[in-house]
Amino acid sequence: MKPPKISRNPSVNRALLVTIVSMTLVFSFMTVLSVNAIQRSNLSTLREQDEFHAQHTALLVQDSFTFVAGMLTLVQKALGPMDLTSEVERATADGLLVSLMELNPNVVDSWFAFKRGVFEPGRYYIREFIRRNGVIENVPRDLDDSGVEDTEIQPWIAVPMIGGEVYFDGVEPYDYGEGIGYLHTATLAFPVRDPEGGLIGVCGIDIQYRGMFLPIDNPETVNAHSAILLSEDMRILHSRYPQIISENLADYLDVDALKDKNASVIVSPFTGERVLASLRAIPVSGTDWAIPLYSYLETPFGETDTAAGHVITLMVAAGSAGLGLLIFIVYISINSFVKPLRMLTADARQVAMGNLDVPFAAVTKGENPKNEVTELRHSLMIMVETLKNHLNVVEQRVDERTYELKLMTKEAEEAKNRAEEADIVKTQFLANVSHEIRTPMNAIIGMSDLMLSEELNTHLRRYAEDIKVSATSLLGIINDILDISKIQARKLSLVPAHFNFLTLLDNIDSIVGFLVSEKEIDFQISRAADLPRCLYGDDIRLRQILLNVLGNAVKFTEKGFVRLVVNYFRGEIEFIVSDSGIGIPNEELPKLFEAFRQADPKRNRYRTGTGLGLSITKSLVDIMGGEITVQSVYGQGSVFRITLPATLGDESLVAPDEKAVDAVYAPSAKVLVVDDNAINLNVACGLLRLCGITADTVLSGADAIRTAKRQVYDLIFMDHMMPEMDGNEATVILRRQGVTAPIIALTANAVAGSKELFLEAGMNDLLIKPIEKPLFNRILKNWLPPEKLETPPLREPSETERHDKFFDKLKEIKGLSPELGLKRISGQQDVYESSLRYMLRQIEKDRDVLTLSLNALDMRSFAITAHGLKGSLANIGASGLSDFALELESAAVKEDAVFCALNLSAFLLELDDLHAALTDAFALMKGEWSAAEIPPELPPIFANLERALDNMDFSGIELNMDTLTGMRLHGALGDAVRRIKDAVLIMEYDEAKDIIRKTLEGGDTQYGQRQG
Repeated sequence: MKPPKISRNPSVNRALLVTIVSMTLVFSFMTVLSVNAIQRSNLSTLREQDEFHAQHTALLVQDSFTFVAGMLTLVQKALGPMDLTSEVERATADGLLVSLMELNPNVVDSWFAFKRGVFEPGRYYIREFIRRNGVIENVPRDLDDSGVEDTEIQPWIAVPMIGGEVYFDGVEPYDYGEGIGYLHTATLAFPVRDPEGGLIGVCGIDIQYRGMFLPIDNPETVNAHSAILLSEDMRILHSRYPQIISENLADYLDVDALKDKNASVIVSPFTGERVLASLRAIPVSGTDWAIPLYSYLETPFGETDTAAGHVITLMVAAGSAGLGLLIFIVYISINSFVKPLRMLTADARQVAMGNLDVPFAAVTKGENPKNEVTELRHSLMIMVETLKNHLNVVEQRVDERTYELKLMTKEAEEAKNRAEEADIVKTQFLANVSHEIRTPMNAIIGMSDLMLSEELNTHLRRYAEDIKVSATSLLGIINDILDISKIQARKLSLVPAHFNFLTLLDNIDSIVGFLVSEKEIDFQISRAADLPRCLYGDDIRLRQILLNVLGNAVKFTEKGFVRLVVNYFRGEIEFIVSDSGIGIPNEELPKLFEAFRQADPKRNRYRTGTGLGLSITKSLVDIMGGEITVQSVYGQGSVFRITLPATLGDESLVAPDEKAVDAVYAPSAKVLVVDDNAINLNVACGLLRLCGITADTVLSGADAIRTAKRQVYDLIFMDHMMPEMDGNEATVILRRQGVTAPIIALTANAVAGSKELFLEAGMNDLLIKPIEKPLFNRILKNWLPPEKLETPPLREPSETERHDKFFDKLKEIKGLSPELGLKRISGQQDVYESSLRYMLRQIEKDRDVLTLSLNALDMRSFAITAHGLKGSLANIGASGLSDFALELESAAVKEDAVFCALNLSAFLLELDDLHAALTDAFALMKGEWSAAEIPPELPPIFANLERALDNMDFSGIELNMDTLTGMRLHGALGDAVRRIKDAVLIMEYDEAKDIIRKTLEGGDTQYGQRQG
């Protein structure tokens, strides 16, 4: 290879450059420090000079004004007692003014004036002297001047003469007449008083500023200090620059930044030079007067800057020469080292480019072996030889690893394909499982809904409700499995909407309240006062998050409390769920949010759950951009904290609650239901019958196509997964044939992406199996033609509804717990209802017995009656009144008539309140009927029963009561039969006959009304 051209070594160049730059920076830094020190010294000197001249200026102004004011005070005091009608004293007074001007050459005008009539009847007495061309002259004045006492025309006379105040004016120039012209002077005038203190005149002088400042304003000095005298409002009274007199200093610079501060370095607005500027107050005052003045002083830098410039120039020149010499010495010193180093660097560069055959001949033979460059050459030669050997080994190993990587890549590709195939199989499996499970679930839940819409007795209704609850619980597990599948496939998405946040919390309160009703758990929601009413987000998923966490808290808490605290701050919603449950072991906390895992499985083996709830909750919180944390003490409870970003919603955009859709009634609507499962068809048709709709049904997609050709439908419900032709294929064909009716996918396939497939096929909406009645009503209301929707006909409340209202009314009665009463008789509502009816009659009978027994002091009868009431009240769940009866019973046993007398009235009042409340509740059970509605076989049975009652024929009574029970009467008639049975049971035969009579007459059959 051709030897490379030797080039300058960049490293050596950088070393040289760094050395030069470093020395330059050090020299520059030292120069700056030196100049700074010089300027600080000069500035300090200038500040001292400025301070001296400021004090000197202030003393000049103070002395001038103080001296003049003192002389004027003497004149004021001398004029007061004078009688100027005397020629001698007039001459003396004139001499005082002249003497004052002679003693102070800065006074250009002196004068005094006495009021009209003081010395000359009807006339002022005024004397004035002016300095003209160095000569003091008398100025004649008009003694009848009408403007003397006018504060607008001649305030220097009028103000002291009328108001007795000292007058000072030092701003505007004044024309003193021929030979003098306008002068900038200060006017100072004092009032003159007679010996008794009365105002009789005024004396004053005008003093020019120019004379005061002659020692300072020296125009021949280039760098002389410039002093400016200012009034309190910063008007310029005197300056060496006449053109600015009477102007305001604030128009030239910021006076507030200078006032009462140390001298500041600025550029003079008058000369354009750099100066020290200061603004100081000059206190000029006397016993009863004060003149607020300020002085502005400029001290130019002048030759100080020039001297500093010479120093800088000298230092720069010396430093440049020194740096040049240093560079020359460095270059000469390293040249012998640089040249061989550059050659060796060129060889090293060849090695770096891949040429390992470099001879390293750049270094001359016979060099000192201890030379660093020679040692470096030998080291490089050894390194290159070693590198050659290693390179051969590395190349061999690279070939081997390349072959291995090819094999691994092929295996990874195959694994990826298998994983994708497994994911597809899993998705298809979940779709099939969803369909196969939801299909029978649809039948179970749908049939239970249809059963609950019928007239059922208490036991059958409870069984139907249990079936629906269990099926719904199983459906929740299926939904959890589908959710975790969507999350793992990253196909779970949020559906944000505007929703009522407070309503959501109320809904959660109701659901969790139901969950804790069978446990000794106190559940409460604590809401912050500033919670927003509406939010924007996925309220369904938010409800799922909260119910998952709260449901877990209830599940693992047997007694104690479950709390939900909701806070709002800084655009975030915080939910804190705490409980007093079994807690979570520390070793389980890191794995708490893993799927299919339940904390402490041994201890919780009797608690149901898939272990998916918290995993789904964590994933939903992450998707929403929030955070969930947990703290727990094993055996004491847990605290979950959920923080989610909150976006405020618009209340006007809140959609109505889907489950609050009114019942739909459309008897004229034509509806077709397509499903290959007969049970599902039965469920759908049953739900449609509740809406007054008689639907057509077919079992396949092909049948649906043929039927739709013959009949025009308003709505078609289409099953998805059917043999031979599925719902999507049938929909595509129907759309091609011109069928425009809305088609609703009726499917158990709830996996991700299913709705999109239905819409692409031409369907309009989706209804998931098992069918929920509120969502079913919403579909009908949204897609049936509006003209087909009618107002549902009014109907009489069913017996079941009246019983439901009856028990709701019982729950509102103060002091009565229907749950406790039903618990005592294993939930038999009919037995409990009979007990309440018996309680009404017992109250009516026993309240009078208690009163009569107490009046007769028959404490034994009183105790027996109270004892009976105690047991009856406890059996119906009136624990408070039962305890009250126990107290009365105990007192009666002890013959404590005083206690009984003091408390009986209160006890009877509570009994009457209970009687009235029960009577109102039973009124809800009352029905209305006419004589024509009474079955014809009923009156003969009633007649036989009355005869048996009159004759005390117990076998006849039992036979007729069995006949009445076997008739299974409903509504008000069934209610009347039950009350007849209760009356007979306690041998209240007259009451039973009264009910029979009122029933046959169609009158008020309500029991429990007090007579009299």
